Amino acid sequence: MESEEQIYINIEELKGDKRYRPEETGTKPVRTDAVAGKQTETWPLFKVSTVCLGLLCFLLLTTAIVISILCKCPDGWRRFGCSCYFFSTSVSTWSRSKQMCQLHGADLVIINSQSEMMFLNKVRAHSKFWIGMDGTSSSYSNWKWADGSSLKTTYWQDGHPQISHMRYSPSNQICAAFNSFAVGSFVRNIKSWTSESCNQFLRSVCKKEADMSLTSWQTQKTLQRKVSFS
Repeated sequence: MESEEQIYINIEELKGDKRYRPEETGTKPVRTDAVAGKQTETWPLFKVSTVCLGLLCFLLLTTAIVISILCKCPDGWRRFGCSCYFFSTSVSTWSRSKQMCQLHGADLVIINSQSEMMFLNKVRAHSKFWIGMDGTSSSYSNWKWADGSSLKTTYWQDGHPQISHMRYSPSNQICAAFNSFAVGSFVRNIKSWTSESCNQFLRSVCKKEADMSLTSWQTQKTLQRKVSFS
């Protein structure tokens, strides 16, 4: 009995010893509910981000499919976005090239972005061709696109346009030409356009808006079905 009482007393003393009390050790107990709460907050944010990214990818894919279906170009024309481009294989003067484009309901290409520059450069590599811009003012100070609009961005080669020292006359009119360029690490600094005599014989690129009418698309699909079953 004495040994059992002694063990009981030792246990009570151990429990009462301050050295074994959690509040005296300086270590705070971990609150599992707080950790669980943080994990619960993190996972919904991750799921929301994943869902948003998936929706964005779906919308981009849907947009690309819709554009490819509704934006129709004539045979022999290349499509970029909702614009159609015709790359001539013959050479002519700038004014004659412009007339030929107009006969097809188009005009010499008007370039509005770097991505369009890259497209043209890819299709017509290692070549020079007319674009829809000339210096028709008497001082050669104002360059305009063929439709009369002002230039939003330019990609002139160094030293161009070379027109400030010339007097304007129909015989020495200067027009803009696209020169293919190497695609590398410095693609942000594209230098392609040069000023050329409009009487020079070059190839050209025509541009017009794609046909986006649903009726046209349905008609084309009907014709395709008839051809496939004939």
